[in-house]
Order: sequence, then C-alpha cells, then structure tokens
Amino acid sequence: LINYVALLGASYEEGKDIYSLKELEERFSLDKLNKAPAIFDYKKLEWYNGQYIRMKSSAELAKLCLPWAIEASLFGADGAQPTEQQLALFTAAMPLIKERLVFLNEAPAKIAYLFSEPPLPAAEEFIPKKADITRAIELLRLGKSFTETLANAADDEQAEQFIKEQAEQHGVKLGDLMMPLRVAVTGARVSPPLFGSLRLLGAQLSLQRIECALEFLERSL
Repeated sequence: LINYVALLGASYEEGKDIYSLKELEERFSLDKLNKAPAIFDYKKLEWYNGQYIRMKSSAELAKLCLPWAIEASLFGADGAQPTEQQLALFTAAMPLIKERLVFLNEAPAKIAYLFSEPPLPAAEEFIPKKADITRAIELLRLGKSFTETLANAADDEQAEQFIKEQAEQHGVKLGDLMMPLRVAVTGARVSPPLFGSLRLLGAQLSLQRIECALEFLERSL
C-alpha cells in the first residue's frame, strides 16, 4: 500500500513499480510530483498486492494465509487448527498458487482439493472439445495408466516431458489428455498446476480419485 500510494502522482527515473521504503525515502522530491490530480486505480493496487505476495517465501506466505485457512475450516470443522502434517502440506502447496493469488483470503478455496476430496462435477466437465463421454473415459483410463509416474516425478519439467511423450506416442492432443485427468484429481477444469498437485496428493490418493471419476463417467453413459 505504501509503495502504491508513494507513486500516485509521482514518477522516478528508473520507471519501475516496486520500491523498498528506503528507496522511496532516497528518491522522494517535491520536484518529481505531477501537477495533474492522481487517479486511484484499484486494479493497479490489486496488482501490487499480487506482486508482494509473489515475493514471499513459501513459509512466509503460508503463515500469512493460515488465518484465512483456519477461518474457512480447511483443516477440519469449526476452524480447527492444522496438524503438523496438514501444515506441512499447506506450506508445500504455496508454490502452486503463489502466481495466482491477488488476495490472501483466496488461498483456501484454491487448494481445498488437497485436504478433502472435491465433489465430482457434471460429466460434461471431463469432456474435451470435439469429443464425447466415451472418448473422455478412454483418455482418463490412459491418464490413469501413468499417473503413478507423474506423481513420482522429480519436478514439473520431468513430468511434462513424460506426458508429452505419452501423448505423442498414443496420438492424442496433450490438452485433451490432461483435461479429464485434471478434473478427476482436482474437481475442476481450472486449478493449480496438475503435476504439483499429483506430487502432493501422492499416487495412491490420485489413483483413487481417478477410479471414482471413471466409475461416475461410466454410470453416465
């Protein structure tokens, strides 16, 4: 907030947006103030908030988001405190959402699927464009066959390289292959990164969710 307000109606030679308090003190001068009235842009302020969120370490961000997670009952009913294991998972999930957060209170909803199994959406959510439910089932079965490898990959790069090779080998589009897998694991088409989610959930839990999704889709035929 200080950074944003300090630049309302003022500009400095560097032309950058992020300054420390010390830098602002060193650069401030009445000569650098614009005569025209400043415009308070809430979208710009939100952008600043997001930038400062991204500057936090996972531990720092988890500490800031924790009160919101407790209030949202992410760790159990009636605002339960996290167990040591839950807190470790919460902290490990921060890199998955850091780039997507604008406000701290958005964090619990974005990673709720890591702490409890999300409800399955409508069958249509699993179906890629120009496909049908039968094709979605085929793609999800294919994705299931190498979910363990993805969940055990060392990092996103390794997982991405592997799934690209599988998509090419089986003659399917990468996006079509990943969509039903993402929905089965996270409960939504739009979610934090799939590969990181699989690693945090682990192969066993991920496979259980995929199997539940397959049973649901087969009943929908």
